[in-house]
Amino acid sequence: MTQRTSTSIDRSHTASEVQRFRFRVAHEIGHSFFYDRHTRPPNRLLPFSKREEEFCDEFASALLVPPADVAGYAADPSNIFDIHHKYQVSVQAAAHALARSHPCVAILGMLCYEHPRTHRIGDRVLWSHGPEFVPREARFNSTTVAEARRNGKASGIEVLKLGTLRGRHHVVAECPLGRKLAVVVATKIAD
Repeated sequence: MTQRTSTSIDRSHTASEVQRFRFRVAHEIGHSFFYDRHTRPPNRLLPFSKREEEFCDEFASALLVPPADVAGYAADPSNIFDIHHKYQVSVQAAAHALARSHPCVAILGMLCYEHPRTHRIGDRVLWSHGPEFVPREARFNSTTVAEARRNGKASGIEVLKLGTLRGRHHVVAECPLGRKLAVVVATKIAD
């Protein structure tokens, strides 16, 4: 009979828990750059700031998904899901890595929701990456996303009005069957 120790794990971890843990560890490693590690204990070199948090997020992203590895990927939702699986990161982290390589596109994570009073089904912005500001929780009524929810993937031309993401865009959306998350890649069409 095997005896369990106090350090044994008593439950399995979901993939998303492992992905969040990996990102958190990489983020915390980023904070080590703000300390003089030659002293004991290490001394903080700069006061804590929002810019430090942003640096640590970028560091974690680049450590887990090397920019040179994703530079060759086209800005397409399918590639985001490929990066997500290949590097064992969240879909959002994969989207962020791809957006870094394609600074002219907006990548959005859309969550299907049901309005509590009207019970209408719609999409809201869960997260976004790219040059434009897109408010979290913004409603997004898109025929392309609706088609992707039915068929897995769709593309079309749409006029977007989400924060500063405005104008005619080529929109590609993918929603793996059975998931509430749809990933949208929007590329502005020159007027």
